[in-house]
Amino acid sequence: MVVVDVDELFVRCRADLVRFATALVGPDDALDLVSDVVTSTLAGGRLDRIHDVRAYWFRSVANRSMSWHRSAQRRRRRDTRQALDRTEGREEMSALEGRELLQQLSGQQRVMVYLTYWHDWDPATIAATLDVGEGTVRKQLARARARLREVMPHE
Repeated sequence: MVVVDVDELFVRCRADLVRFATALVGPDDALDLVSDVVTSTLAGGRLDRIHDVRAYWFRSVANRSMSWHRSAQRRRRRDTRQALDRTEGREEMSALEGRELLQQLSGQQRVMVYLTYWHDWDPATIAATLDVGEGTVRKQLARARARLREVMPHE
């Protein structure tokens, strides 16, 4: 069994975890998400059973962000309906910014896109960190690219 100095590990990983969470849930909720993940790991007393705590934290941030997005997606749909009712048309709502484009992806696709393009990780590294198959990473990236092609404004 490997003894992990959690304080020192968290200090080393904090910035990467917060950047990762920011890409997934936005700057307003990223710090809360990371704090939630780390606190629940420590409170659960599971550290002695975790082989790679850093990778576990990244997986936990990714998983928890998907839950956050389900709630946020419901809020956005409700807010969009209300905005459309007020503007009486879709013309004013059709211009999507880059961040809004990424919101069109599933949580898992957003994770793969972030780690690929912002962290410059290859599929093997992503697969090992998230404990998924390399084929899953490649498939989700392909689906994310296809979805972005569909929703990107054509000029």
